[in-house]
Amino acid sequence: MLSTSCRACGTQVLGYCLMPNHVHPILVRGDELGLRDALGEAHRRYTRRINFREGWRGHLWQERFHSFVMDERHLIAAARSVERNPVRARLSGRPQDWPWSSARAHLAAADDEIVSVRPLLELVSDQDRFIGEPDGTDIADLRGSRFGEKARLAARGKGTG
Repeated sequence: MLSTSCRACGTQVLGYCLMPNHVHPILVRGDELGLRDALGEAHRRYTRRINFREGWRGHLWQERFHSFVMDERHLIAAARSVERNPVRARLSGRPQDWPWSSARAHLAAADDEIVSVRPLLELVSDQDRFIGEPDGTDIADLRGSRFGEKARLAARGKGTG
């Protein structure tokens, strides 16, 4: 559902991980409304399907999705965190063993039915090491830092008035 909605809205999926009670997508919008439209449609379809199957009514999601701009360093750390999430949650011994994530596609350097691997692979020289090593400080350093390098943001801000 997510991949269909993203394609229809011109939104690119760079990484993802479906966990038992939540999902982590890393998306790049094609236009101003791409994320809203893609995720909104995916949520509507999924909610209809589950509500029909279970005989339920109403919302399934607690809150709106979170979105923010990331620089390359933050993107790499976010993708690593997303693909290692099943290992941290003790659901899988290795990221590539979890069938509901982009880890296998990135390690194979081949798109799957959901993810486009090239944008991330162009930023990471050793995908095996990138995914396989235990979590380091890169993720902790970036938590709470929504956008990335402050100097780069300051430079961008000067040009936007």
